[in-house]
Amino acid sequence: MKFEQFRKKYQSWPVIPSAVVVREDQAEYQVNRNQLSRWAKKGDIVPLRKGMYAFPPEEATSAPEILTIANRLYEPSYISMEYALSLYELIPEYVPTVTSVTTRKTMSFENALGKFSYQHVVPRAFRGFRQEKQAHDRQVFVAEPEKAVLDFLYLNMSKFREDFEGVLIGSFRFQNLETLNPKRIADLSECYENKNLSRMTDKLKSLIRKEKT
Repeated sequence: MKFEQFRKKYQSWPVIPSAVVVREDQAEYQVNRNQLSRWAKKGDIVPLRKGMYAFPPEEATSAPEILTIANRLYEPSYISMEYALSLYELIPEYVPTVTSVTTRKTMSFENALGKFSYQHVVPRAFRGFRQEKQAHDRQVFVAEPEKAVLDFLYLNMSKFREDFEGVLIGSFRFQNLETLNPKRIADLSECYENKNLSRMTDKLKSLIRKEKT
C-alpha cells in the first residue's frame, strides 16, 4: 500500500492497529510490518506501543483525544484513579499521566502523544464506569466519581493503614467529598470483596456525611 492510500483510509482513526492494516491490505505480513516501521521512523505516523500507531495530530483529519487513545491502547480498560479524580475535581492537581484500570496485568506506556498507566483489578471489580461522549462522536469509558475513589483506595491500600482522614485529606488532598454518593460507594465497594477496603469505605462514608452537614 502506498502512503497516500494508507493516509486516506486511516486518517480519521484515533488508533491504528497494525493487525488491521495487515489483514485489510492482504499483502505479506512482514512487508506490511516493515512498511509501517519505515513510516514511523520518518515521522509519518506515531508509534503508540507495539503494533499500534496514530497519525500526528497535525496530520489527522480528527485529532485523537488522549482519553480515546487511553481506552484503545490497552483493552479492556476505563479511565480512573488520579486522572479521573482530577477530572471530577476531587483532587486539585493536574495529572499528566492518564491513569486507567484494567483486568489485564499492570502496564504503562509512554509515547509522543502522552503517558498512560494501567492498574490491574480483579474482573468482578471491573464495573462502575460509564460511556462519555468526546469530540467526533467518539465514546470513552470513564469511572463514575465514586468508583474512581474506590479504585484509588483499593490500589493504594497500604498507604492508609494509619489515620485514614489525615492521609486522604492531608497527603492526597482530596476535596469536594460532599459531591459523592455514600450509597453508591457502599454498593460498588462490595464488588472488591475486600474487608480492609470495606473498613476504609465506612470511614469514607462518615467523612462524606460530615462534609454534607
